[in-house]
Amino acid sequence: MAAELICTQIIEYLINDAKERGTEKIFLESSGVAKKLYHEIGFADMEDYMKLEDQQYADQRN
Repeated sequence: MAAELICTQIIEYLINDAKERGTEKIFLESSGVAKKLYHEIGFADMEDYMKLEDQQYADQRN
């Protein structure tokens, strides 16, 4: 599918750009639709990933 190829190329471009800038780790949040694509590129699921949903609390901490 052409759309999947374009998505793959964009993700690979972003990964390479991040590596060139010295990024050592890349984390992302995925929808169920895109999860298969991310797995094919090399991303792995993380069990202990957590996200703070309360933005007001996060803003107070900064």
